[in-house]
Amino acid sequence: RFTSRLSHSGAGERHKKAGTQAPASLFMKRYLLKDYIDILKKENLVEDVCLCDSILNTSIEKLEHNSKEVANNTLYICKGLNYKPEYLNEAIVRGATAYISEPENVTDPDFPHIVVNDIRKALAAVSCMYYDFPADKINMIGLTGTKGKSTTAYYIKSILDDYMKEHNLPDTAIVSSIDTYDGKECKESLITSPESIDLQEHI
Repeated sequence: RFTSRLSHSGAGERHKKAGTQAPASLFMKRYLLKDYIDILKKENLVEDVCLCDSILNTSIEKLEHNSKEVANNTLYICKGLNYKPEYLNEAIVRGATAYISEPENVTDPDFPHIVVNDIRKALAAVSCMYYDFPADKINMIGLTGTKGKSTTAYYIKSILDDYMKEHNLPDTAIVSSIDTYDGKECKESLITSPESIDLQEHI
């Protein structure tokens, strides 16, 4: 899939010439709007679907909960304690195809939307699909507890990195409250738990 999309779009070649790396999103499998509805139904999150059949086969090119980042064919997520109706208005103007919302945030009933009973669970479900279920393709170790999680995580990472080095393989990735390394870049963690869509991007 990577090769065919590279050849088709030419994006990879352009980035190669420019000395930059093509965004991973250019090579991801795209799902249709009806696929996102199906996975939300599978998780028993859907309360209502208010859209016409003609847009069900629209390919979703972007998943976003920040209205300023919305572009054409975006599935917009209405979420957050500080959510305001004007955010949805901005998302629509910028090209959103539809939006997902809890009942109280359905501020434009005439625009295509999906009503869910838990927006955070809905975001987690559609984020997995948007990034083509990345957790199914790698081995992961999860840690829970009151104290010592980060210390334990870095002990495990150190052991695994030694193993990877012996086999000429790249370092293992980590998501912690200290920093996040996803195999491409290392960033300081500004929040304890990343948003589900950000976590799926890292994976």
